[in-house]
Amino acid sequence: MRGEFADVSSGDDGRRNWINTRLRNHRNPGRAFLLALTGDRWLKVQERRSASGYIVGVQTDVTDLKRAERQIKLQAETDPLTGLLNRRSMIEGLDAVISSERTDRYSALVLVDLDHFKAINDTLGHGAGDVLLVEIGKRFKESVRKSDFVARLGGDEYAVLLVDIGSEANAIRIVRKMLKGLEAPVRLGRKSVNVSGSFGLAVVRSTKAGTPLEVIKRADIALYQAKRNGRSTYAVYSTDMERSIRHRNGMVEALRRAIERDEIQVALQPQLRFLDGAHSGFEALVRWKKDSEWVPAAELISLAEQSDLISAVGRSVVSATLSVMRDMKRKGRVPGKVAINVAAAQLRDLNFAKELLAAIAAHGHSGSEIVIEVTENVILDRTNEAIGVTLNRLSEAGVKIALDDFGTGYASLTHLQRYPVSYIKIDRSFVADLNRGYGNGAIVRAIISLAHDLGMEVVAEGIETQAQYQSLMEMGCDYAQGYLLAKPMLVEQIDAYFLDCEAKRPVAALVA
Repeated sequence: MRGEFADVSSGDDGRRNWINTRLRNHRNPGRAFLLALTGDRWLKVQERRSASGYIVGVQTDVTDLKRAERQIKLQAETDPLTGLLNRRSMIEGLDAVISSERTDRYSALVLVDLDHFKAINDTLGHGAGDVLLVEIGKRFKESVRKSDFVARLGGDEYAVLLVDIGSEANAIRIVRKMLKGLEAPVRLGRKSVNVSGSFGLAVVRSTKAGTPLEVIKRADIALYQAKRNGRSTYAVYSTDMERSIRHRNGMVEALRRAIERDEIQVALQPQLRFLDGAHSGFEALVRWKKDSEWVPAAELISLAEQSDLISAVGRSVVSATLSVMRDMKRKGRVPGKVAINVAAAQLRDLNFAKELLAAIAAHGHSGSEIVIEVTENVILDRTNEAIGVTLNRLSEAGVKIALDDFGTGYASLTHLQRYPVSYIKIDRSFVADLNRGYGNGAIVRAIISLAHDLGMEVVAEGIETQAQYQSLMEMGCDYAQGYLLAKPMLVEQIDAYFLDCEAKRPVAALVA
């Protein structure tokens, strides 16, 4: 008997209980019941009492049906890729914690977003991305307790429910362990990829939690704060965050409307040649006026990046810049080379080069009149082949590439040889300390010399004093940009600037 029926317990008492249960079923025939057999087999038993008083039974093998039911249940509760719980199961578990009658229960919900996962998918393919998601799920399970729930909500989003964690400090300790678990590179084929994540933590108290969706919202707010704090970190929910999120959401919607209504503007800051002080071009800087006030450019760019509007803002800047250039030409002005800042997200789009070149031609310009400014992080991103493809296509069409804010990151001049870089822009922090004896003079001189050896030209930005201008000119810098020469100007101010240039006024008199 023990070798056939899976639910027979060992020992005399176990066997006796099993026999008594079977006898009760026999005494009450007519209702079907299931028997679990060894080897994951199941029987459905239907019995009835005959006219002569005997028990007549029919046994049906329902093993396939039971396995199918189990598979359906598994699919309904788990993520098919990672085998972790899915969103539905996580919400049910969270609801059970909230509904607990224990008033002293202290749990926590953690939401996790992998940082820059899309770049890995775009570069290495979705197959590699799937391998990464499975590996990260395993690491999270290893970082938490057996009593905790780990779920994949979709894409690169995970959730961890820390049940009866005891205190916020204990929850933070586990979150730090999860962060630590991401430090080791993930092997994807022949490549090793470093992964980081942003974590949002919300405390769950049985008597004060609210609904599961409210808890998830609080954890999501904390997750957003972690991303604002620089990613690869965590944040714990507070009510102050919620007020900040409401303000941020309002700003995002306003920015979205501004893009749709073509309200994104540009201000142009001139660049002059050190050789003769003549006008050589402009840098286009994004501007947005909301409720009659200009939104700081840094805040606008940060908002656009965090809300996935950066590419849309970039397209608006390109369109506005090319239109201003066309208007200048119609008035007989020569804009020179005009630099446009481009985000990494735009360069990863393989259609970007084609769309930009089409827009340049549609406005009556040539590629040689445009300079694309990229940051050091773009140059350092060797995992994304699309960026290199885009920059090479633009370069082949005559568009020049400038490396912005050089010296603030980890790029060296050897990195520049991988891409068709024509200009280096020395960061304003080096220019500001140029005459203060901090050794920046030697650094700037070395950058200029090495850039020239590599066939590149150098632009110094942030020039505010005559002493800075004079030092850079003596070092052989090619182009100057800064408030000493001219502030960024809107379209209606450009005519006055060109009149100054035509009058050949000295540099000190060009301050706007």
